[in-house]
Amino acid sequence: MKTARVHKVIENLAKTRYTCSLLAYDRLHELADIVRAIECARGELFQMRGGRSGDYLFLMHGRVDVILTGGMVSLLTSSAMNTRPFVLPPAPESSTLLAANDAVVCHIEHEMLDKLPQEQSPLPQYF
Repeated sequence: MKTARVHKVIENLAKTRYTCSLLAYDRLHELADIVRAIECARGELFQMRGGRSGDYLFLMHGRVDVILTGGMVSLLTSSAMNTRPFVLPPAPESSTLLAANDAVVCHIEHEMLDKLPQEQSPLPQYF
């Protein structure tokens, strides 16, 4: 059973984050089954490995620095780029997340999200 907090995160993802916002409305409940909402306290480190094709990270709240082999990327909730996911490098590489302040990050497997049906474009109307 998913908590009310997770449902709120799912609703926010569906409304504001690219790729999730493309999902068919009647399939949004399936998003709850594939999203991991990770709450990070300031200074907390979290290591994760993406799937074969690179998984998605969506920052919902706060600031998180992603430490990669080639450097570091800061994810900010106020960033205009935040509507698009950060793509983790594919396995076997791993990434380290460092919470610069309290944060909520959503992790979604790329392959699982791609399997969910997207909203059908409306048919053109002719007068």
